[in-house]
Amino acid sequence: MGWGERPTRGFAASDSAASGSLRARCRRGLDEDRSAASIARLWAAETGATPNERAEWGGDVVRWGPRMASLGHVIVGLAAGRRLAGEGPGRSLVLAMAGMVTLSLLPDLDVVAFRLGIPYEAPFGHRGASHSLAAAALVGALVALWRPRVGVMAGLVVASHGLLDALTDGGHGVALLWPWDEARLFAPWRPLPVAPIGRGMASARGLAVMATEALWFAPLAIYALWPRRARGGER
Repeated sequence: MGWGERPTRGFAASDSAASGSLRARCRRGLDEDRSAASIARLWAAETGATPNERAEWGGDVVRWGPRMASLGHVIVGLAAGRRLAGEGPGRSLVLAMAGMVTLSLLPDLDVVAFRLGIPYEAPFGHRGASHSLAAAALVGALVALWRPRVGVMAGLVVASHGLLDALTDGGHGVALLWPWDEARLFAPWRPLPVAPIGRGMASARGLAVMATEALWFAPLAIYALWPRRARGGER
């Protein structure tokens, strides 16, 4: 089985189209990590809209955008920083780890698209262009202008974000091949559960997702955090 495309899904609506109680119920659905389809059906049933309709009513909108919890991305960044710093001074290790963690989370800056009214499934929506391999190559090339060795690692770390998101079991796919192909792709094997958003991360479901990621990324975490050899006879 190859990499597959999943149909996009989502909804938007305004306060003028539904009561406060309906909005509250949908928000509870978000916190409880209910599926986008079930929340869209609830909204559609009580407003007369179709589940995928993006109504032009204006005002505040409710959106659903499941994602991979950030723990795995952070661990990838820590491991990459450890690899770059090697057995160098402690300060270089801290700087390398901080820089790589920042790059590992960089693609998720596209969540600003929600505030700008850009649909999730649009090319520049969440998990869109910023999660592509082309974007990762661009970041790596820019960093390589400063330090070539760091640039290669930077590109790999940014690329890992989209590839890992493609291993999750929900939400939209990832536009890995943008700009040549805007299809949202998932890997044929998706062992990582999507994380609830907002307060849902503090729920039992959210904690279970974090524990699952901790298990999957444990080898990288051990590598990143394992005590380094003493330098100059000192610990």
